[in-house]
Amino acid sequence: MQKISSNAPGAKQVVSHQLKSELSIQSKKCIECKLCRKECKFLQKYGSPKDIADTYDPTSPEHQMMPFFYKKYKSSPKNT
Repeated sequence: MQKISSNAPGAKQVVSHQLKSELSIQSKKCIECKLCRKECKFLQKYGSPKDIADTYDPTSPEHQMMPFFYKKYKSSPKNT
């Protein structure tokens, strides 16, 4: 299988089209029932899949780095 270089003509358009399609699917499928947010710290921090899909801007460095900057919450030991 040949890998498409990010410098290849049309590569960004393909990714953009695929990304738009996936974001649209997530936005339509999510009914904002909050069940996934109940068990997922990432979604508790960034919002429902619909919120993320509806507001995601692929040109924003903050949005591009969102999954990489998430730090897992750790419960601190209770003082007794």
